[in-house]
Amino acid sequence: MRQRGVEVRLRSPVVRLIRSRDNEVRGVVIGGSDGQERRIGARGGVILACGGFEWSEQMKQQYWEGMPVLTASSRGNTGDGIRMAQALGI
Repeated sequence: MRQRGVEVRLRSPVVRLIRSRDNEVRGVVIGGSDGQERRIGARGGVILACGGFEWSEQMKQQYWEGMPVLTASSRGNTGDGIRMAQALGI
């Protein structure tokens, strides 16, 4: 990542996506460890590598046909990234 000039941020969860008037994703708003939000623009796009929703009871009830489903996923898979994309109609 560093060789390509990509900045890596830890403890900076994405709060929402930033889009243009043409509905293109142009960046993100992050929440920092200091509690402040910061806007970060993207030149070539935004990649959502956010996992699934195995730890969101609401999304499991909405999308899974059979229950219970046993999973070994990270407890961080709460569907946040999926909901952000859905809010933009992606």
